[in-house]
Amino acid sequence: MAVPSYPFFGGSGTEAPAALESAMGLYPYQWGLTEAGTAEETLRMKQGYQYVLLYLHTGQENIRRLLNYAPNKEAPLELQAGEDTGEPVYKFYIRHIATGDVYAGSSWDASPDWRTALSNFLQGLRKDQASSIK
Repeated sequence: MAVPSYPFFGGSGTEAPAALESAMGLYPYQWGLTEAGTAEETLRMKQGYQYVLLYLHTGQENIRRLLNYAPNKEAPLELQAGEDTGEPVYKFYIRHIATGDVYAGSSWDASPDWRTALSNFLQGLRKDQASSIK
């Protein structure tokens, strides 16, 4: 999975900062830090990545709309968010480069802190992966 070097990660170039390394320790497959803004065709064809980690940083209602989550009151319990304070939150998701398919998780994992949001997303990914193996 390609992980673009988003500015909020800190660090520079293709060296992963410690906070990102720590969070990505939850990801069960290979990943690599890439230059932000690299074309997905280059990521896939020249660098060999099949997936890319993306994020949204906006209000939770915008995220729900953009990722096609049902409104909070209509969503299953695991996809319901807490009270909307209007504060922007981070929400990570993965896109399969070749098909454009998006995996946003099976539970609400957004947070005002990117570290928490990324850790929540990756923990949910591992949980979903383990439950699909059974």
